[in-house]
Amino acid sequence: MAAPVRFLAEAANEKSSFLALHADSIGQPCALGVARWSWMVLMREKAGNTVVTAPDGRTRSQNGSGRAQVILDEVNVELLRALLADPRLPIAELARRVEMSGPAVADRLQRLEAAGVIAGYRLDVSPAALGRPLGAYVRIRPGPGQVGAIVELAERTPQVVECHRVTGEENVLMKVQAADTDELTEVVDLFFALGQIITSIVQRSPVPPRSVPLPDTY
Repeated sequence: MAAPVRFLAEAANEKSSFLALHADSIGQPCALGVARWSWMVLMREKAGNTVVTAPDGRTRSQNGSGRAQVILDEVNVELLRALLADPRLPIAELARRVEMSGPAVADRLQRLEAAGVIAGYRLDVSPAALGRPLGAYVRIRPGPGQVGAIVELAERTPQVVECHRVTGEENVLMKVQAADTDELTEVVDLFFALGQIITSIVQRSPVPPRSVPLPDTY
C-alpha cells in the first residue's frame, strides 16, 4: 500500500496540488488533493439482546453480559450521516449540527469505533490512476481441500483487492485489479492448479461501492 500512496502523492504534486492525510483526533480526518476518506460503516444486529439508552447515547446491555454497547440513536445516526456525506467535517462542525459540545461528540465517535459501528477508515483511490484500470471478478470452484490454499494465495497476491467465501459451487469470489488483460491472465493462472475458474471483466459500475443505508430514526 505504501508504494501506491507515494505514487499518488507524486502525481498530485505534478499538478501543483498535494495529498495530506491525518487524524489527530477522532472524527477529524482530513484529505486534500485527488483522494478522499471513506468511513466504512458496519451495521450490527444482535439477536436476543435488549439495550437501554441513556440521553447521552451510552447504553447498557441487558443480556447478562454487562458489556457496554453503542446504539444508533438519533444523534449517532446524524453524526454518521454527516460523516458519510463529508468525512472531512471537523468535530466543531459536527458538534454544531447536533447541538452538542465538541468533547461529547468526540466521545460518541470513540464509542462508535469501539463498538464496531465505524469499522475503520480507508483511502479511496482510483485504480486507473495507479495504473490498474481493468477490474474483473474471478469465481473459483475449489478442488478438494484447496479452499485454504486459495485464500492464502489471494492474500499474497496484491492485484486481488477482495476475496469472499460465498454460496454455490464456485464458493470463492475474488475481485482483481490489473493493468491489462495480460496481467489479469497472469493472476488467474496462479489459481488454475487449485480449482475451476470463471472470470468476468467489469465493463462499468453504475453503482459504485457505498455504505449500507442508515435508519431515519432509531
